Amino acid sequence: MNPKLAIEKLYKIYYSMQCKSVFLFKSDVEDHREMSGHDDMRVQPLR
Repeated sequence: MNPKLAIEKLYKIYYSMQCKSVFLFKSDVEDHREMSGHDDMRVQPLR
C-alpha cells in the first residue's frame, strides 16, 4: 500500500496544554507544533 494513501485510525485525542487546541490527527499536531512552537501536548486514548 502506498504510504501517502494510508488511512490514519483514530485512537487518540491530542490536546495542546498551551493554547487548549484539540486535534484528532497526529499530522495536525505536527503542523501545529511547527507553526505555533507548542510542544507540550497531552494525549488521551480513545476507548
